[in-house]
Amino acid sequence: ALAGRHASATGQRHKASGWMRSATMAEQTAHDTIRGVVYGSTLTVWPFSLGPESPGCSRFPRPGSPSRSSGDDLRRPSVPRAKLHALVAALPPCTIGMEACSGAHHWARLFAQHGHTVKLMAPKFVTPYRMSGKRGKTDAADAAAICEAMQRPNMRFVPVKTAEQQSRLMVHRARQGYVEARTALFNRIRGLRAEFGVVLPQKAEVVRREAARHMDTLPGYGKTVIEDLLAEVRHLDERVRQYDVHVQAMARDSTPAQQLMQIAGIGEVTATAIVATVGNAREFSSSRQFAAWLGLVPGQYSSGGTTRLGHITKAGDAYLRGLLVMGARSVLNAAGNKTDSISRCATNIALRRGYWRAVAAVAAKNARLAWAALTKGESFTLQPERGRNARSSGPAPCVSYSPLGTIAALITGVSATA
Repeated sequence: ALAGRHASATGQRHKASGWMRSATMAEQTAHDTIRGVVYGSTLTVWPFSLGPESPGCSRFPRPGSPSRSSGDDLRRPSVPRAKLHALVAALPPCTIGMEACSGAHHWARLFAQHGHTVKLMAPKFVTPYRMSGKRGKTDAADAAAICEAMQRPNMRFVPVKTAEQQSRLMVHRARQGYVEARTALFNRIRGLRAEFGVVLPQKAEVVRREAARHMDTLPGYGKTVIEDLLAEVRHLDERVRQYDVHVQAMARDSTPAQQLMQIAGIGEVTATAIVATVGNAREFSSSRQFAAWLGLVPGQYSSGGTTRLGHITKAGDAYLRGLLVMGARSVLNAAGNKTDSISRCATNIALRRGYWRAVAAVAAKNARLAWAALTKGESFTLQPERGRNARSSGPAPCVSYSPLGTIAALITGVSATA
């Protein structure tokens, strides 16, 4: 069979590689490998001949080969970025591996239109396969590492996002940018007022009120500066409100988002962000794997048969994790006046292990329930607790959903039956 490796990339720095197979008998005598790296505006492609040695080519070992005596050859043509799409379109259907960098999902969709299978990998999973290590990082070494990494049987790939998913994520990115800019303005106002002896607390509403109340005490241009900053804050408030309307519209139009909003601590912003980011939740084999992807499971420091669990890993998407944590805080803060199982479990953990551990536990629980909601679709329905005294002591199952029955696990050690 003809085995070929092809590479493509885009963005500030994008690398890719792949292989293809054809079953025609005439091609069984040729063995070529193409891999490439994009840096800047050009693509450098390395084809490796696994057959007889060709004149005018440099020797280069095949990935995984034990020595340089394998008869592999190297050529280095250069492909401009503008011609990359046409080059890949002319190839027979093959598998293309790329790092999940800027623009990777766009190129993956383009390549898939021509019958290619595209696999995206997180760059941190490619780095260990770079033979030269961290000190010898080159484009050629990165391309070889991608070829090696994508052939690993346990490699985890990033699902390719649709254009609609990315457009919905743009709403969240823009909204979060406005929120961060508004926070920066509040901090700037607090810092400037502190120069004149007025120390304001961090609460936004207090900063607005007190900054306006002490306006007349500012000398010269100080009053003009604070007025302009407060006007910019009001402008950002309006922007955030506009994007809140967009988020509400996305939540109304999305059935998976409506399913997620059944869970306490998950509102419109969190639900739409999870749907847009995750897409097909069945890419995760279990709810715990989904929670681990969000960095909401404890890191392990185990050795010699002794298991040591540390703080949560905080890996993955910090935006999603932050939304889940904020939702968990709202659940825990309101748990004191409620008697449902989740509130009682959260309160029990907060009393035994502390507030922030309870917040992390509720966030992890919500992440697992979110995975169940996305994988089960319309069959996911939260059910009230049955056959148990709401005032009874001791740990309680947190929630159940049909048709799979009860999730009989505590928030501290949740393992959904899904």
